[in-house]
Amino acid sequence: MRDLLNGFIQIISEQNSLLEQIVKLSEDKRQAIVLGQVQELDSMVHKEGLLGQELEKLESARFVLQVEIADKLGMPVTELNAGEIRRLTSEQYPQLSTRLNEHLTNLEKLIGKLRSSIQENNELLKMSLDYIDEMYYLLSPEDDPGVYSDKGTADVPGKRLQLIDKKA
Repeated sequence: MRDLLNGFIQIISEQNSLLEQIVKLSEDKRQAIVLGQVQELDSMVHKEGLLGQELEKLESARFVLQVEIADKLGMPVTELNAGEIRRLTSEQYPQLSTRLNEHLTNLEKLIGKLRSSIQENNELLKMSLDYIDEMYYLLSPEDDPGVYSDKGTADVPGKRLQLIDKKA
């Protein structure tokens, strides 16, 4: 059981390492989004995909270990969550408990940071796309360009303003 728990801790540690890289990449992506560096952003998305694949492999390996631990304990794997593994380790293997707690706590923090970073990046991307859409609309009017009064309002009520007056 000790070997299984050590393997479990090692996998969590490796997952944390990959998540740190993904969080750093997400922060770098934010900078690329703000600066409009599309090629750099594309490269980062590709790298992020590769890191995600590695994370999936580690997650599969972690699950296999979790199944083995559950079998040794004679319980269904669905009932063996991180809290239960923490409790078991604390009671039966106190020398491993500190290390496990550190790695699981770090994992929770990294997931929170990544979730927050992804949300911020999504909001920035949405604002960028809204800006591009607005600029496109202003620079490429629909079939009927706007005509404005001498007060600068659209002559046709409900019509969006255009950058260039039809009369120009």
